[in-house]
Formats: sequence, structure tokens, C-alpha cells
Amino acid sequence: MKTLFSSLLTVCSISLLHAQDLMIASPKVTSYKNAAASGPSAGSYKIGSQVKLVEKSANGKFYKVSQDKGATGWITSTQAVPLNKPTTKEVALAVARSYNAKPSESGTANVEVENWLKALKADKTLTPIESAEVEFFRLVTIQRIARSIPFGTNQLKAWTDSHKKEVYYSDYGNAGHFLQQDLLWKLEATVPATDPLKERIAYEASQLETGGECEGYWVCVLDRALSKSGEYLKRHPKGKNANALVQSVLEEFKYSDPAETKTYDAADKKMVKKSANDWKNILSKTADSADKKQLIAILNKF
Repeated sequence: MKTLFSSLLTVCSISLLHAQDLMIASPKVTSYKNAAASGPSAGSYKIGSQVKLVEKSANGKFYKVSQDKGATGWITSTQAVPLNKPTTKEVALAVARSYNAKPSESGTANVEVENWLKALKADKTLTPIESAEVEFFRLVTIQRIARSIPFGTNQLKAWTDSHKKEVYYSDYGNAGHFLQQDLLWKLEATVPATDPLKERIAYEASQLETGGECEGYWVCVLDRALSKSGEYLKRHPKGKNANALVQSVLEEFKYSDPAETKTYDAADKKMVKKSANDWKNILSKTADSADKKQLIAILNKF
């Protein structure tokens, strides 16, 4: 009887193993004919695609997986996660969060990820916050793709042509392709003030790499800082990153001399004065600190 019971348990375990569904958690996953991370290829899978677990290697480091209309081969166990949550959407969101924390630097890999995130956003079961989070991941992925394109090349031209509303090109100073910063600020505005995602999007927007360089020209320096750290501080004066941004703006400003504005024409002097006043109004709502005091002292020189 014990032998029969043990046999039944083994059969049940094998059945469960064979029935287990997984989701691919990395872009450009190549499967192999053998339980190894190299060798003859058996096909590939895209991030977010679903596969069935067929077999595990003896050491558990490799999974043999299959698709009904796709490849059957071995992948590493870290390249897929079990669909063991109540909904596929929850697993997909977990994969998206994990990838965003440690993204690939490859432009083509991120193109695959962006396509998947675009498809994921079409899921009607997403809550408004979840939809905003997926769009946030998509936008920062677009920035990674844009910044991976070598300056002055036609690499990923088809992609850039299809993203003209999201990506701009600068051939001055810090040259190349960049995400339109305003897309992140518009997205941040849709998120309720009580949700941590709102501050997270704002901080990402404040840190976004942008095209061109100011080269110490105060009209540009003040205005650019207002559009990034200043915009964050205006929206989140008590945010968790507020003090750090005040400090970073101080570091940026203190190495340039406000006296240089004496050589500016009347229009530029007026613009500098307005930007300096805008900065002081923003800082008036932030927490007091030594950095804030020094920054205001600089702004008072204009």
C-alpha cells in the first residue's frame, strides 16, 4: 500500500510539474537544446510570454520549457517566474517592476520591453494606478532606448520615426535622442497625491537627461533647473527627495558667478531676475536647511 501511495504521489508531482505555467522575465531569452547557458539554440522567447515547465535540471539551475506554437528548450531558472499569483496581470506587474529595477542597457532589448509594456497597458483589468505605473515604466524604457542610439547614426531609425511624439533629437552640446520630459510631468499629474508613485515619477522627471548644454549661461542654467529639480520641488516641497534636490541645485549653482549677468542685455537680465524669483518662491515652501540658506543667498545676487 505504501509503495502504491508513493507511486501516486510521484505521478501527481510529475503532473503538477508538467502543468506549471511560467512567464518569461527577461528580454531576448534564448533557449538551448541542452541544460546549459550556451550551445545549439532551440529558439527564443520574449519578455512577458508564457511557457510551460516541462522539466528541471538536477541542480535546479535550468528549466526545460515549451510553448504550444513555439520553441521547446532549456533556459536558466532566473529567466522565468511561476504564474502562481491569482492573476496573470499581477505576475506581469511584478516582472515589469523587477526589470525596471535592473534594466538591460541594450537598445534592442528595451525595444522588446517597450512593446510588451504597451501590450500590457491594454489590459482592461489594470487599475488607474497600475496603468499609470506601466506607462511610467514604458516612458523610462523609451529614454533608455533613445540614449542607447549612438549620436549621428541611423541606428533604430524605424523606432525613432515611430516615436516622434515621444522622442526629440538634439545635435548641440549633450547631443542625441531624448524622451520628451513633459510626458513624465503630465503622467505625474494624473496620479493621486496619496500614492507613492506620484513622487517617484516626479523624481524620475527631475533626473531625466536632456539635450543641449548651458555652459554657465545663467538664463539657461536657471530655466533648465526650474524645469527639472524646480518642478519637482514645486509639486513635492516636502517630498522624500526634496532635500537632496536642494543640495544638488546648490552644487550646480555655486560654481558659476552671478556677477556675469552684468554683461547681459536688458531682456536677459529680466529673464534671470524672474527665474531667480521663481526659485525663491519654490524654496519658500521647502524645509529649512543650510543648503537652502546658501542657495537663497546666491539667488539674491541676481
